[in-house]
Amino acid sequence: GQMITARQLRDENSLLIRSSGLPVIEQIIALRSWLFRRIYWNSPNRSLIAMVRFLIYELRNRCQGFEKDWRKVILEFNIRQNLEFFEERTKASGLGELEEIATYLNQIRPVNFDELFELTRAGSDIDGDKICEVFEGKQIDSIYQIQKDINQRLESKFFLKKGSIHILLDYPKEIGARKLGEDLNILPHDGREVKLTSFSGIVKGVQETFKTHLQRFRVFINPNISENNLRKDISKEIQDYLNINFT
Repeated sequence: GQMITARQLRDENSLLIRSSGLPVIEQIIALRSWLFRRIYWNSPNRSLIAMVRFLIYELRNRCQGFEKDWRKVILEFNIRQNLEFFEERTKASGLGELEEIATYLNQIRPVNFDELFELTRAGSDIDGDKICEVFEGKQIDSIYQIQKDINQRLESKFFLKKGSIHILLDYPKEIGARKLGEDLNILPHDGREVKLTSFSGIVKGVQETFKTHLQRFRVFINPNISENNLRKDISKEIQDYLNINFT
């Protein structure tokens, strides 16, 4: 109620907040940042998102008629039945490496890829800022080509299981979906309209740390690669690859 009474409509596409509503706005924006950190973009969720996204991408490109059939499934069936559809379609198409991912997902409790390592713009052993910047500008086709190259490199060097997806890359973008006050202005008591970030150090800090700390480049590894020393070697190999090619 406090925020509603403190708002002022400028036009149909924008909202101006009186300074009396600032504490509520700060609480909402801080809460959204917390939700991104703890729920939306936590490691298990990002792993499952990476698995589902890659599965759908590959089925669309490699399985004839998938998209048409899937539209019917989306409209008529629940999430579990969608996952069963993915698994059945990968089996019928003979896509063994995708069938493995579909089977992981289609469990009572889905089995996700494990986080191997993550990079942020705030500082890492390698140039996380540069790598995050590079991947933020890449389309999904390019990211999956890099992922394919890394998988082939790992399979050859470490004699990994053929016909398996060994790692998945993930960098969340969510363009336009953050809603952290980027389009809000404040009307102080003197009537001089200013940007919200110019008036609130809390909001400014949340927006700045969102990109440097919350948007993380992650590499997830197939749970069938469980030996710790092998995982360390694979992690180093991938980081060397990223350093050489993208920094």
